[in-house]
Amino acid sequence: MMSLKPIEKIYHLLVASKNYLYAQNYFSIKKLHVPVVSVGNLSFGGVGKTPCIIFLAGELSKNKKINIITKSYKAKLKFPAAVDLENPSAAAIFGDEACLIQTKLPQCRVWSGPVKADTAHASLLERPDILLLDDGFSHRKLHRNFDLVLIDATQGFDDYLREPISSLVRANAVLITKVNLADEQKVMKIKEAVATYVPKLKNKIYLARARAELGFSNQHPIFLFCGLAQPQSFAEDLQKQGYRIVKFEFYPDHHAYSSSDQKKIFASYKKELQSQPMLKLVCTQKDFVKLSDEDLKNFISIADLSFEMPNDQKEDLLGNIRKSL
Repeated sequence: MMSLKPIEKIYHLLVASKNYLYAQNYFSIKKLHVPVVSVGNLSFGGVGKTPCIIFLAGELSKNKKINIITKSYKAKLKFPAAVDLENPSAAAIFGDEACLIQTKLPQCRVWSGPVKADTAHASLLERPDILLLDDGFSHRKLHRNFDLVLIDATQGFDDYLREPISSLVRANAVLITKVNLADEQKVMKIKEAVATYVPKLKNKIYLARARAELGFSNQHPIFLFCGLAQPQSFAEDLQKQGYRIVKFEFYPDHHAYSSSDQKKIFASYKKELQSQPMLKLVCTQKDFVKLSDEDLKNFISIADLSFEMPNDQKEDLLGNIRKSL
């Protein structure tokens, strides 16, 4: 990461210029007639936005109609559209995260498209009560009622940041994720840094745990594969639960598994299985939605990535979000 620091400074300068132009009204910010809640981050992914989106939408949809807005990153979609899970090529068309969220939240409608503001506007045809914007903190074109910014406790501010810490002045609250995978002292340093740079957020810093749930005991060794921004956090979580990872194959974030990729994984798993008959093949739901090889899929155990907050903090955060609507 240190080699990227000069590039990071240039990127921050460009972002600061963009934010200045928005602040001076050289660029317009579109305000919709429905409330917008954004979940974003300062880094380049892997902080747990998708589990957080699923958590928040699950809570807010108990009494509101929620539309979730995602970007069709590394997907074929060229215009805004509601996710259709019946399409056999859904993940390639709408994006893996969009399909994952729709799978987890059938009571909500997930919309995907290349430009978030356009996708948000198109989704209004369904008359939602609230729009939940995925990865929206750096997307300045759209006005939002509440900006929640996530920080990975295992990375802190050491990760390559697309915006400087000072940008948190635009946030309404900060949520530190994966606190169960980080040293307590590191979590305290993140809280102190946020409070120092943006004093108004001192009492708006929340904590969340990340946990991968498997449907079998840790007596089974694991063959793990995934395409995530922070694959090591995923593996570390399972190891802390007592699982033994005997083979770990990781791919770039949002990786589209080709037929040859899938055959290679399956062949490698079958080979390992010969010497370890209790071996389980594991990936995330985000990976699973992109698989097409039925032979491979029949052997996979999906890790369900859960998102947990202390009840008092959960209620306080939800209360603050509801007040902003």
